[in-house]
Amino acid sequence: MPNASGKNSDQNMRHAMDLVFFEQWLRFYFISEEDGKLFLRMPEKEFEHSKTMHPDLFPIAVALNDREIDHQTALSALCDSMISGPYALDGQAWAQVLAGDRFRLVLQLLSFWVQAEEEKLDEQVLSFAQWRDNFMLWSEQPSIKDYVARLRMADSESPDFSTKIQ
Repeated sequence: MPNASGKNSDQNMRHAMDLVFFEQWLRFYFISEEDGKLFLRMPEKEFEHSKTMHPDLFPIAVALNDREIDHQTALSALCDSMISGPYALDGQAWAQVLAGDRFRLVLQLLSFWVQAEEEKLDEQVLSFAQWRDNFMLWSEQPSIKDYVARLRMADSESPDFSTKIQ
């Protein structure tokens, strides 16, 4: 299991991105409405695939699957994964990542990507790896790179978005 002392900020950033992307992927594809309430219901095949292919992220799926879900429930599962399990770091290390401009930029881009590509993403359920790879390909487009460059110029700290998701 990785530990806080063995990680650098780029590794921490990649882990944060993986956790957030996985949670977003779950909510995008597997939420259904039942009697006016939202539930996350992963098909068994996807659940088992996630268990095998993404064991470090799988605790999020376990925490959310077959449960009524809202923003607080999803946030709690995400936070639990940040403080326990394979990506566990102390609160200060996570605070540095989560408060950083680079992390905020990634969240903005993820939200923008989901909105811009929603129709395409809805055509079929992508695996988590495909979801992540599609975002990375999208983020490499010249128009998106220009958008990121403009955001960086507007930001006095010039966040570094060069870290790729692993």
